[in-house]
Amino acid sequence: LIFSDNTDAGFFSVEERRPEYLDLARNSQALLSEQLAMIEFKRKFLGQCRWTPLYGTSFAKIPWIIKERFKTKRKGYGFSRNKEIEFDSFDYQVIDPSYVRYAPSSISVQDGWVAIETPMSFEDARFLEKKGFFKNVESAIKSGKGSSSPYDEEKRRISGDQVRGRRNTLSVIEYYGLLESRDVETDYRAYVSTGGVSLRDPEPNPYPHGKKPISKIVYIDMVNEFRGLGLGKINGKGHDEINERRALSLDWILKVLYNMWYKLNGSGIDDEDLVYKPNGIVSGDMRDALTALRPPMEGLPTVMRMEEVTKEDMRRASAAQATLQATPIDTSVGQFKTIHAEAVRRIKVYASTNYASHLSEFLYMG
Repeated sequence: LIFSDNTDAGFFSVEERRPEYLDLARNSQALLSEQLAMIEFKRKFLGQCRWTPLYGTSFAKIPWIIKERFKTKRKGYGFSRNKEIEFDSFDYQVIDPSYVRYAPSSISVQDGWVAIETPMSFEDARFLEKKGFFKNVESAIKSGKGSSSPYDEEKRRISGDQVRGRRNTLSVIEYYGLLESRDVETDYRAYVSTGGVSLRDPEPNPYPHGKKPISKIVYIDMVNEFRGLGLGKINGKGHDEINERRALSLDWILKVLYNMWYKLNGSGIDDEDLVYKPNGIVSGDMRDALTALRPPMEGLPTVMRMEEVTKEDMRRASAAQATLQATPIDTSVGQFKTIHAEAVRRIKVYASTNYASHLSEFLYMG
């Protein structure tokens, strides 16, 4: 399997040089293409590709999903209702990074324990209990509703919502790793609610590959750290500088637009006359009793130029030069090609080292 972008599979191509195995390779390619289309891999992965540079790290779970359904068929003069397999394949589920927990000493997902917090509706949790997969669902619902992750807290703070937790939602933690109560050095899987109620007894990792079914992508690898470095961290100070300058510039402009005046008491000037209008006249009893409050605007062009410099620095740091978006007028063809090639090369390095290894791990787990 090789990383590709021009095959029917979308991201993978099956290569075979031996003539006696060419048919097998074509069948494998067709099967892989159908499986990736069935799980909507292209849509999910491209969204994750955009997420990774921003946050520095993204996660995906690769579980094996089996779905059944009842289908009614005609049988003689009547009908029969039979159970059929609707879906039986690996899946690709993008995970919000704020819902992932891991051992402090871990560098990769497979180093230590890892846990995923998943919001689940009460109906879905009760259905899994009815299927025999979960237990103690009602106790978990009574013990605590909703999630209290920093991600949700921040969303509630921005929206002004004072209600803690999601309504009609049970937060389930899926844990993979060793258990202190067991002497065997084997990874176990366990499900527990955020309220501490066990939803499923611990069991050895059920996946035949023996790995935790979770893979991550890092944008810039920090070598000895679990999470990677993203553009949000790289350009965070630049964003702060731009926001501060824009806030000051807005105050600057508003002072002019507010059209404020300084008026001496007893000048006889009516406040209703202090409005700009054609051929307007302001009458008063005192000379020089009215002064317009207009801050000097000489520094505003300098602030605007400083913002452009900061933006260009941010583009350089993120390997997204301005020439990838539009060619500046003062840039020659040679300069454009050089800058464009260097920016694309840096992006390819990130993709070939981190994204490609994630795709290989994804297929191995699938």
